[in-house]
Amino acid sequence: MKPRSIIFVRHAQSIGNIMTQDERANYEIPNHAYPLTDIGRQQAILTGKYLKDELSPKLPDIFLTSTFLRTQMTMDLILKELRAPVNLTPIIDSRLDEKWDGIFHELSRADVERLYPEQIKLRKLVGYYHHRAPGGESCPDVEIKIRNLLSDPIIAGKRLLAVGHGRWFVIFQKVIHNLSVDEFLQLKDQGSENCSVTEYLFENIPKSPSESFVPWKGYLEEQKTELA
Repeated sequence: MKPRSIIFVRHAQSIGNIMTQDERANYEIPNHAYPLTDIGRQQAILTGKYLKDELSPKLPDIFLTSTFLRTQMTMDLILKELRAPVNLTPIIDSRLDEKWDGIFHELSRADVERLYPEQIKLRKLVGYYHHRAPGGESCPDVEIKIRNLLSDPIIAGKRLLAVGHGRWFVIFQKVIHNLSVDEFLQLKDQGSENCSVTEYLFENIPKSPSESFVPWKGYLEEQKTELA
């Protein structure tokens, strides 16, 4: 039995979103510990205000984040705006962790080209969906985690609010909409905004991905960011 509904929020802007791959590779803080930027904190606050109006008077049954700091910081700011009970503790679940691209996440472009030229060729040959980089995951690996999460009896029939990641969410959409690989890749190329909000009712899943709403648009300056 699946959850009753899920409101998915992509984490607010983190320092990783405003750095290039090369800058991230040489940064002293690991990816999973990236904090939010000042703009990211403002995004999360505005998203919390929006959700307070949308969810009132009843809060979701379960709150979920990944193990990455940026999702937890986003959730904390949202919960403050929701005026959630102080003893409410979100569940930190690694099944929500971002798809990890291994060497492509950890090394600069130059280092990947120098140390793993065969992986660049293999990724082009196999394609992004099926390729599993050294130290990383393929998209099917993440699909397994998502299917496992959705079938967890702890969340069966519950209303969820989850803060997670961009790549993960695209794979989530592939799973629940039963998208082909080509449809998935088109969706991935469209990307998703930081702190975008998407809601799904599992008794009535649409055939195509639902549009996300970005609560902070029109209030904060928009910046070009990268998935990180």
